Amino acid sequence: MNEEVFGKQAFVYHGTSAKPDKFIPAVLGDRLVPGGNAQYGRGLYTVFEDDYGTKTFKGQYGHQLYKLKVNLDGFIIFDPEACKKVYGKVLTISEQLKMVGKENAIEELIDDHKDDTEFDVEEDLNKDLPADPIWHNFQVMKYKDVLQRHVKGLMFATNTEGKVAVIYDPGIVVPSSYAELPGGGFRSEEEVKNMNIRADLRPRYLTPQWQKIERGKLKPALQRSASGDFTPGRFHSDYNWKLLKQGKAKFEGNLDLSKYKDRKSFPNDFPLPDNLEVGGNLYLNGWWSGGPKLPKGLKVHGDLDIYMSLQYWSQERGDQPPPTPEELGVQVGGKVIVSNEESNYRSRNIDDDSQG
Repeated sequence: MNEEVFGKQAFVYHGTSAKPDKFIPAVLGDRLVPGGNAQYGRGLYTVFEDDYGTKTFKGQYGHQLYKLKVNLDGFIIFDPEACKKVYGKVLTISEQLKMVGKENAIEELIDDHKDDTEFDVEEDLNKDLPADPIWHNFQVMKYKDVLQRHVKGLMFATNTEGKVAVIYDPGIVVPSSYAELPGGGFRSEEEVKNMNIRADLRPRYLTPQWQKIERGKLKPALQRSASGDFTPGRFHSDYNWKLLKQGKAKFEGNLDLSKYKDRKSFPNDFPLPDNLEVGGNLYLNGWWSGGPKLPKGLKVHGDLDIYMSLQYWSQERGDQPPPTPEELGVQVGGKVIVSNEESNYRSRNIDDDSQG
C-alpha cells in the first residue's frame, strides 16, 4: 500500500455507487452535494492510501472508484506521518490552525468545551500528535463541529477505514481517473489464484483498471484547485443560518440555503438581510412555495439557483426562459438556474453518506 501524499498535493480515493456520467460532471461543475448523516461532518469522504484491503477498495460504499487530486494546504491533520509530508514537520493542532490563519477556531474550540470537566481541550490542542488511530477518532469527534466551519478538511488514521480525508468543500478536488470495482472488491494474488476465472480476467481483481479523464475537461476544477480558495462551512448549514441571524450580509464564497430532504427544522420564511452579497453562487432551490424571500439589494457574483422554488419560478411557464435578474429585482453576475440539469439540488446530484 502507498500513502498518496506528495507535499501539499495528494491523490485520494472515493467509493460510491454514482456512475461516472453523473459523478464527474457534478465534480467538474462544483455541484457535488454531500449527504447529511456522515459521522465526521458533511463532506466528501475519501481515503489517502491505495490500500486494497480497506472498505473503499472492497466496494463496501459502491463499486465506482474515483481517484481525485486535492490541494491539502488548509487541512487540519491528526496523523503525524501525513502532517510531516504536508507541512514539513509534525505540528500540533493549535500550530496548524495558526499556520492556516484560523486562530479564531482555537478560541471557539476552547469555548465549545469550557464545561467539559474530563477533557482539557487547550492542553490537547497543544500536545504532540498521537500516532494511535483510536485517539485520532476521539479528537476528530470532539473537534469536527467547530473545524468543519473553518477549514478545508480533516486527515486522520482509523482502525476500520484506513487513512481518511474528509473534504468539507468538494469544489476543491480535481478528478483524475475512475474505475469499476469487481464484485467483492479487490483480492490478494493468492485469492485470485484460487478463483475459478480465466487468466485474462484475473488482473481486474488485483488492481484498478483506471480510465483517465480528458484533461481538456478539467479546466474549471484545476482553476479552483490552483486558487486555493474554498468556502468555509459550505455545507454546515446551521452555521450559515446562525451567521444570517447575527446579521452577516456578506459571504465570500458560495452560500447554500437549499431545502434538502434532511433539513426539517430550517426556517421557512426567515428574512434574509437587505443588501446581502454572495461572492460565489447562492442556492435557494427546493423550497417549493415557501423559503426565504429575495432581499432588497441582493447581489450574487456567481449563479442564483432557484430550481424548484416556485415563489421565484413556476414550472407552469414551460419552455419560457428563466426570469431575468431584472425581473427578480436582484444583481446576478452568472446565470439564473431553474433546470434540474444545472441545479445542485440533492435529488439530482450525488453524493451519499459513504465512508461516514
